Amino acid sequence: MNNIFYTAIYPFNIMISFDESDAQVKKACKILKVIPGDDEIFNFNKVKTKLHGRSIIFEGGKIILRLNFIPDFKDPDQIGLLQHEIFHVCHFIMRDIDTPLTSSTSEPYAYFIQYLTSIIFAFLNENN
Repeated sequence: MNNIFYTAIYPFNIMISFDESDAQVKKACKILKVIPGDDEIFNFNKVKTKLHGRSIIFEGGKIILRLNFIPDFKDPDQIGLLQHEIFHVCHFIMRDIDTPLTSSTSEPYAYFIQYLTSIIFAFLNENN
């Protein structure tokens, strides 16, 4: 299951990919106009851990957040890993708009994490 959405707040495209094969992710990358490389995000088939996630940003502000499972709202480990990856996505974007994480910039980070979480949870609710 995947979806690509444009962040309304900042000029970035984010693709979320849950429980998809490497081939499915590579196919979706064509839509995002990203060329898959050797990064771990394109080689999940080799991963042996039960829960695995990875986020990466590409040139032009295109981001992939990938998990090797569909998050279950009732599983704190799964939601914890999803939040972990959402933080990475937030950090990529804030870094690219020159907003390093400091005590004076923590609120924009918190709001953006809330925004991303809301979008992803809405997507999960619609598709489960």
